Amino acid sequence: MEHDNNIINEILEKYEQERLSGKEINWNAIDNDFKKKLNISYQSIKSIINEQYQQGLYREICYGYAKAFQVVEFHPLIKNYESIK
Repeated sequence: MEHDNNIINEILEKYEQERLSGKEINWNAIDNDFKKKLNISYQSIKSIINEQYQQGLYREICYGYAKAFQVVEFHPLIKNYESIK
């Protein structure tokens, strides 16, 4: 399924800026932003997070989101991130 990359980048960039400014990120807020702005399910969000990570985009945000929710679909992402850090 294809999603609007501009909206995806807008959402992830918002939280990347929060991370860079030292703010604690509300992972549920990211979830809500995706659902509200893209009208998608949690299943789709998991795919987007994995795709963004694999493309090397917003890796810290993707990892943080994956760690916050700890679902099986994120285990490879988490393992990869932790192996290179």
